[in-house]
Amino acid sequence: VDSNYWSVRVGGGLRLSLLEASDFDIGLLYAYSRTMKLVDFDLAGADSSKDLGHEVDFTVRWHQSELLSLGAGFGILWNGEIWGTSSNSADDLGFRTDSQTMWMWSFDIAVTF
Repeated sequence: VDSNYWSVRVGGGLRLSLLEASDFDIGLLYAYSRTMKLVDFDLAGADSSKDLGHEVDFTVRWHQSELLSLGAGFGILWNGEIWGTSSNSADDLGFRTDSQTMWMWSFDIAVTF
């Protein structure tokens, strides 16, 4: 998908000083994405689609020190027919689903040497 999509993205963030100066970053991103070429699942009864859907991501990063930061994120993707979110769609493994949303969580630790 990386070379076969376009996306409109709008985002922003701010840096907060809660415990020390500039120790927290908060970010919010909205994106709408589609594939440039039709993706055909080649599965009987599955729809082909270009719609990757709408996405909203929220991230928080705590800069514990100059060497260590901890991050967490939450995202939601909805109305992406290519991911199998309609009754006649299938995901890349061929599973059908009636779900209209995909929820994502992320956690990371960054260490600088």
